[in-house]
Amino acid sequence: MNYTTSQLAEITNSQLIGNENLYVKSLAYDSRIIFSTIDIAFIAINSFKNSGEKYINEAIEKGVSIIISAHQIFEHPNITWIITE
Repeated sequence: MNYTTSQLAEITNSQLIGNENLYVKSLAYDSRIIFSTIDIAFIAINSFKNSGEKYINEAIEKGVSIIISAHQIFEHPNITWIITE
């Protein structure tokens, strides 16, 4: 996988907030196993049992700068967000 944040937003019909030229080469969905943050986007998956959005802060603390989520957390203005429906 090798897409820009702009391309990912377009492909998924999502709203892009932030840098449209960052590259994403892989996705992380478990904040506990983020060891490198180069070209990685954290995807906050919500289910009936759990909300991945509650792990966004942990992913950001580890250095992730691209978040794919249904909601933006406004306390992180320097993060690039791909907001899904």
